[in-house]
Amino acid sequence: MGLFRRALPAGGEVDEVVGRLLVDRPWEDLDLDDAVELVVKGRLTAGLHLLTQTRHDHETRVLRVGALAEAAVGRSAQLASLCADDPGDPDGWLWLGCTMLAEAWAARGRGYTATVSDDDYEVFYAALEASRHPLLEAASLAPSDAAPWVLLQAQAKAMGLDRTELDAIWSEVERRCPSHFEGARERLQAMCKKWYGSHKEMFHFAREVVARAPRGHPATAMIVLAHFECLEYDLSELPEEVRADRTPALVRSYFTEEVLAEIREADEKWSMWASAHPYGVSAHHLFGAAYLCGPGGAYSDRARVHLSKVGGRWQASPWEFLSEDPERAFAAALVQLGLEWGH
Repeated sequence: MGLFRRALPAGGEVDEVVGRLLVDRPWEDLDLDDAVELVVKGRLTAGLHLLTQTRHDHETRVLRVGALAEAAVGRSAQLASLCADDPGDPDGWLWLGCTMLAEAWAARGRGYTATVSDDDYEVFYAALEASRHPLLEAASLAPSDAAPWVLLQAQAKAMGLDRTELDAIWSEVERRCPSHFEGARERLQAMCKKWYGSHKEMFHFAREVVARAPRGHPATAMIVLAHFECLEYDLSELPEEVRADRTPALVRSYFTEEVLAEIREADEKWSMWASAHPYGVSAHHLFGAAYLCGPGGAYSDRARVHLSKVGGRWQASPWEFLSEDPERAFAAALVQLGLEWGH
């Protein structure tokens, strides 16, 4: 539910845009595009070759292994065979562990708990538990690598492990790459009220990330994600009939001038010095969507600047916070802002 619940245009131009979206590819990494296509066809060596190039680039490594894992869902047995053939290769173990995580979520589905069967939960937890060993093996083989620890955060959260264990894993990420975008995103979600923390703790963490992020680093977008997480939780606490009737107004009432001023300050710390970054597209989505929620279209120009830079590469967050049909919500935003692209 959200801003676009009743405002999505039917058919026409929005449908055309939806048909041209590059779904779940929020990056500008053309080599990764090619490798994903090859892995889907079963050519796993292409993925390993790409991961080998990232051993000293913490952020690109996590982005790439996540995309390759989604492409390899259903092929974890093949990846396990590759690891058995070369047990000293941290890339294979990392990819295997991440793929097992992706397979776990594929088995469970992304719906609410009530929609998941007992059998699917059994498969989900078994795959989650199995993913831990290869990730720890990858961490052991490459002690300076932040990637296994970023993924172990996701594994521990999904398993519902104790908060102290999540804290210990985060300290391992922080020690290796304190400004890691995906690491901070996983930590922030663990800190939100629906998981292990509270609004206060989540916002404290997000503001700390913004404060310590180097100028030009997209991790400043964590403050935007915190606001969307807070909005989603607050909306979930309202009666269904209130959410159904007034969600667009409620979303706009959340994004006050005070909230947008904080977002604008974080944006400027990034965008005024920004250079190419693996998670730049993700940050553009977050900032662009937040500005789109501003009162009376006053921030449309800022939204246009950010969403013009995503090239039709769609990701679920933050559009899933704003609509039950997040792809159409994004497409409608592009149409509303007069943005076009070709590929």
